Amino acid sequence: MRSVVAQVAAAAVMSINPATPVTDAERILVKLRPNAEPGALGVLALTAGVELERALPQIRVYVMRAPAGRVGPAIAVLRQSPLVEVAQREIVLSAVEVAPNDVDWPDQWGLRRTGFPRVWEVSRGSPRTVVAVLDTGVDASHPDLAGNVLRGFDFVNDDSNASDDNGHGTAVAGVVAARANNQIGVAGACWTCGMLPVKVLDRQASGTTADIAAGIIWAANRGARVINLSLGGFGTTVALTDALAYAAERDIVLVAAAGNDGSSDRFFPAADDHVLGVAATDPLDHLYRWSNRGAWVDVAAPGCNPTLSRSSGYAAFCGTSSATPMVAGLAALIRSARPNASAEEVAHEIRRSAIPGLPGVEYGRIDAARALPTSRAEHVRSAERSAATAKSRLKARLRYLRSSPQKHSGPGHVSPVSPRSAPVTPSP
Repeated sequence: MRSVVAQVAAAAVMSINPATPVTDAERILVKLRPNAEPGALGVLALTAGVELERALPQIRVYVMRAPAGRVGPAIAVLRQSPLVEVAQREIVLSAVEVAPNDVDWPDQWGLRRTGFPRVWEVSRGSPRTVVAVLDTGVDASHPDLAGNVLRGFDFVNDDSNASDDNGHGTAVAGVVAARANNQIGVAGACWTCGMLPVKVLDRQASGTTADIAAGIIWAANRGARVINLSLGGFGTTVALTDALAYAAERDIVLVAAAGNDGSSDRFFPAADDHVLGVAATDPLDHLYRWSNRGAWVDVAAPGCNPTLSRSSGYAAFCGTSSATPMVAGLAALIRSARPNASAEEVAHEIRRSAIPGLPGVEYGRIDAARALPTSRAEHVRSAERSAATAKSRLKARLRYLRSSPQKHSGPGHVSPVSPRSAPVTPSP
């Protein structure tokens, strides 16, 4: 059986300077100014000689298609319009994966190395914690994903069939949330988390930043708590940047692959400020030589993992594409165990708990057991410590208020009761 690695290895090998963004030959991204009326796009497109292909009104970005060889002149015309804030070439991003050079790598050493079995004593995820996989789609019929995959969307073909025509997305989904204790296959990081497939890459595992941005916005509006982006390239656009900000503003943890070029050049979306960038480590906790690295990379995770392939199969899966869903799975476990934790708090825990001292990575290799209490007793003690801290802060605040003269002007005064004492309903 041909492995997932072999199926998309070509997408991971760039034949050009690895730090050069790959641009689309016909597409242009246009961001309108805040006071511009979208209705003016028709005249603007006619003037520039382009056609409107896709609209992302949530971030005021529109995709225009120009005739072959006319992208440059069309951008020049668009930039002259007072309605336009940004006009730029579209960039193509790809799945990031490499073929393993050691066929005898131990099965699932990565989950053990990073302490997931101990964390599973406390949290195995929750169906209410939805992880969106933005990739080539997901094979929802795989027995190791049974009952786990929600109805997704395909932004490549603009339909609701988010099935996988490549294999990369199914491999990513397996690392995140393959079912465990079912006597078959492998275990994912977050056994019972919901899986939302969003197809943004074509059968060659490539896609435009506009399609990826549309997928991010769609997932953000449909309850995703974590978004996995095992894709990228050496460049970004206003569409991708604004979509990531849109998701971050909606309290979603964003995790992306650092890339497999052995480079320190910034790779997007992993290098975006709203994203946890993930490098790949080997069994000795060293970065694989092909893993990208640099101060813009937040953490690392094991980069070779057994996972799912299409048609109910299993395969080796290596690359930062494989390391990234392990971090996404950890984020989902934290959100399942602490449903009121914000995305910022979850990202902070992942960074804080990482094992430091890994050159080329800002915080180190992830450690699930340090990120979450590793026994039920510790979980209870952690909750008790949090409650005691909150109680102590409230008492101190009350003492301060009682000892400090307050001047109130009527019904608009501030209550001394902390808003944290109010009951909070876990979000879906």
